[in-house]
Amino acid sequence: MRKLLNWFKHEYFNPEILITENGYSDSTGQLNDPNRTHYLTEYLSAIKDAMDYDGVNVIGYNVWSLIDNFEWIAGYTVKFGLVNVDMSDPSRTRTKKDSFYYYQKVCQTHCIVDQCID
Repeated sequence: MRKLLNWFKHEYFNPEILITENGYSDSTGQLNDPNRTHYLTEYLSAIKDAMDYDGVNVIGYNVWSLIDNFEWIAGYTVKFGLVNVDMSDPSRTRTKKDSFYYYQKVCQTHCIVDQCID
């Protein structure tokens, strides 16, 4: 991610960059999802490094996706959400995954593990 952000910086004269979709899918929808949390940590750290050390002008980031949803190619078989949606339940019960609480903490504290954003 850092290399790509630097490419945009140099190719387009350091534009403002808003990352609108970045996420991790799995097929299980488990509430304990350490792989998604690790993925988010690595990507957010790379973005922060690009901003801090390389001067890349990232103005925002939106994780994909807040809740499990319909993906055009895979339907409901892949789970991108920080919140699990039980598609077998007629009421589509929603349950927060561990990654939800991780990302909530990042948003509240502006810290990625031990790296805080000024």
